[in-house]
Amino acid sequence: MVIYLLVIWTVVVGFVSLAVDWGRVQSVKTELQQAATAAARAAVSQLTNGITATQNIAVTFAGDNTADGTAVVIDPNNDVEFGTWDSTSRTFTILSGAARSGANSVRVTARRTAANGNAVKLWFAMLMGQNSCDVHATATAAATGSPALVGLSLFAPKGYGIDSWNSGSGSYGSFPMNYNASCASNAAIDCQNSIIKGYCRPGTGLVISNASNVSGSTASLNSTLSYPTPIAGTAVTTNNNAAIPGGGYNSGTRDLNLGTGSYTWPGGTYYLNNVTINSSTINFTGPAVIYITGTMNQHNVLITTYQNRPKNLQFLATTSASFSIDCDLPLYIVLYAPLSTVSTMGQAETYGSIIANSVTLKQNFHVDESLGGSGVVGGPVSIVQ
Repeated sequence: MVIYLLVIWTVVVGFVSLAVDWGRVQSVKTELQQAATAAARAAVSQLTNGITATQNIAVTFAGDNTADGTAVVIDPNNDVEFGTWDSTSRTFTILSGAARSGANSVRVTARRTAANGNAVKLWFAMLMGQNSCDVHATATAAATGSPALVGLSLFAPKGYGIDSWNSGSGSYGSFPMNYNASCASNAAIDCQNSIIKGYCRPGTGLVISNASNVSGSTASLNSTLSYPTPIAGTAVTTNNNAAIPGGGYNSGTRDLNLGTGSYTWPGGTYYLNNVTINSSTINFTGPAVIYITGTMNQHNVLITTYQNRPKNLQFLATTSASFSIDCDLPLYIVLYAPLSTVSTMGQAETYGSIIANSVTLKQNFHVDESLGGSGVVGGPVSIVQ
């Protein structure tokens, strides 16, 4: 009888362990998966800001989640992997060292293991000699490519020309240069009196008016475009705001107001609120990334981007605001403002990429092919594994 009881007791404990401990393990795994997914998506949005910024934002977003009642902690060096994602073969190839700067995807692993001292504790399985269980979850996010000109709720070329060129191959020639422009919106698009050398695609089930003015595809999108809001990350506290020239920067409000004059602006990372630049000449001497939390108004401005490459002057808008760009010198820029309204005008033309909630062009625009799909700052991010 004792032998039978021992056997039955062992079986009962096994079933209880399966029901209770296994259920707990699976619950923790689900929580780790959520943390890894959030961290991977956030990390990809920071790829253009460098390896350290990408790792730091992954750690932050993972820590904003809990697993088994405690914050999820990941190792930025071992749990955040940089790589390239091949959408055809659906494979993730790990990059190391300096090659990580060319990554288009990030894989994040969230762990609760004995090696880390935080394995999931088992209660009933302890009676059978199993005190804990290692649990981990991974998520791979990739920048899946983006049109260079996107107005999510409105894209209005207003009768102007759009073409493309590659800034890595030299200076722009004359319109039309190349036929690789890429434009899209979640809304219908009217191309009346516009000349678009490339594709221009309206929202799902919608159409292009005056589609004969578009050389490439005018087919409606297969899915709704959606872009993550930029994250300033460490730029909030560690930035180059002190190097802003001209005396127009207010450190208390982070507002910038530059008037008439010529200014030399060094490269770096800047974190500003409202930006007003009026009749100014600005020469950027290095690559600059400028986070903006308010509005931006430029009027009769002459801006020289470092090496005349749009990737070297990036404006990232973190809130819903308005951006008015009026330049009298060719402007080379990447403007990423998925919540904001953007309009361009002036005597000169704009080169690069604009992604915003609303885009109105009142001048010709030249898409920079060297930005590529994933190279367009803040392009669509998808969980791919």
